[in-house]
Amino acid sequence: MSNKTEHGQATADRIIQAGLELWRNDPASVSARRIGKILGMKHNGILYHFGDITDLKDAIAQEAVRIGDKAIVPGLIVNRHPSVADMSESDRATYLSGF
Repeated sequence: MSNKTEHGQATADRIIQAGLELWRNDPASVSARRIGKILGMKHNGILYHFGDITDLKDAIAQEAVRIGDKAIVPGLIVNRHPSVADMSESDRATYLSGF
């Protein structure tokens, strides 16, 4: 893996982490501009790593599911987000029990 690729992945990871923080506080606040402001980047630099805002939000949602984020996943389940499509009914019930 080249340094550029490693750097790009590290940047994408930072973007997702900032997106998770925004989503936890207010899902409607997740935007390339707000993430860019947090990271000191321009919004087009944020989108460069993901394509568009939908792909960015999907990447954030997938990471929330991967790490089992108890603040984000219940909302994804309720809103039938594709990132939870393969989640078992038992796991859904566990997340929703505190929702």
